[in-house]
Amino acid sequence: MDTETRQDMQTELPSDLLGSFRNQHGTPLISLTKAQPVMLVLLRHSGCLFCRETLARVAEKREAIEAKGVRIVLVHMGTEKQGSAFFGQYGLEDLDRISDPARKLYKALDLGMATPGQLFNLDVWRRGFRILLDEGHFIGIPHGNTFQMPGTFLVKGNRVIAAHRHKTAADNPGLEEVSCAV
Repeated sequence: MDTETRQDMQTELPSDLLGSFRNQHGTPLISLTKAQPVMLVLLRHSGCLFCRETLARVAEKREAIEAKGVRIVLVHMGTEKQGSAFFGQYGLEDLDRISDPARKLYKALDLGMATPGQLFNLDVWRRGFRILLDEGHFIGIPHGNTFQMPGTFLVKGNRVIAAHRHKTAADNPGLEEVSCAV
């Protein structure tokens, strides 16, 4: 399993950082994470077909994740308007979303910039071609840094209790593994 799920992980995010991010309704992220466990899904740019696949998986797994008492929050690098339109394509417009064009949350969660090998290796190309043909996910217009790597995190209060950092752009988003850490 590529997901870090250690109860003694002790990775803490600064409360002031979590308080500085607000969802589309103006609710601070720290309020959401104190109320219940939050699955933060930090996405690559909106043109990424793997990002689109992740959103389709979130839509598919949403009910099971929420049944565990976990709130899903999508983090993106576009504007609020771009995020609303993009997530609406997957029926996820009602999920909490946070715009982070400066990538402060990405950096705080240690999500780095992709190397050429993480974006352009043969396995990434094969998988991309397969999901294009099999699932119909297409490349779109990017909103955000095209080299930003994604990840999925389970946060309670200001503590990260599970993390999945992608090894390549084509990596599995780790939704099931991270949500099992509740």
